[in-house]
Amino acid sequence: SSFDVAAKIGLGFASIIDENQMYTISIENIQGPNIENETVYLIDKITGVMTNLSESDYMFTSAKTEVNDRFIVQFTDRNVLATDGLALEAVLVYPNPTNAFVHINSPHAAISEIRITDVQGRVVNTMPLQDQNAVVLDLSTLTPALYFINIQTEHGKLVKQVIKK
Repeated sequence: SSFDVAAKIGLGFASIIDENQMYTISIENIQGPNIENETVYLIDKITGVMTNLSESDYMFTSAKTEVNDRFIVQFTDRNVLATDGLALEAVLVYPNPTNAFVHINSPHAAISEIRITDVQGRVVNTMPLQDQNAVVLDLSTLTPALYFINIQTEHGKLVKQVIKK
């Protein structure tokens, strides 16, 4: 199979250190047919920062966390791929599972409404928003279960699952 320049690779991050630490992501070299001359971009879905890893390292700080899909590695500049699908793909909901608070970051699409439903489709909470890119939900009063976070953005709708412990 040949290399697909439109490929996107999810990358997670976890740390067990309580204090904020500085981390660096870098690429030493790239090997493989049709990929040696490609530019590698890293998108941090929490900060919305896109870094050309072929030219420089990406540095970020984090305390104790586990985010399974924090980063996207891709080979095309975001400006070339600025579509509704990419904007929705960049939405991040973390931590998951959670005991109380859930962060929703949408770096490329303003959020206009969030609706939380249970597994039976009942609406638990609806939050109209003023086109925000970051929201914190307090789920501490909900019964431990699986919930669906319905997110309405300027680029369309998406649904993310979250487990309340």
